Amino acid sequence: MTPSQESTFITLMANLLAEHLSEEEAANVASILTQLGGSLAFVAARKALQQQRKTKKDSSTKDKTTNDASNS
Repeated sequence: MTPSQESTFITLMANLLAEHLSEEEAANVASILTQLGGSLAFVAARKALQQQRKTKKDSSTKDKTTNDASNS
């Protein structure tokens, strides 16, 4: 699905939900989905940071091993 298609789909879903929810229910669902989106973004950022740190650590360890071997 392209970004444009995703955007269209999300807009369609929002409109369909809005037709069947009261204003209060729509606001509640919106706040829940906003919190869900924020939480998912946080988890993704933490995973990316941990992976970046692991990659740096692995690279540093590999470089040290290579340097130790070449100095022998």
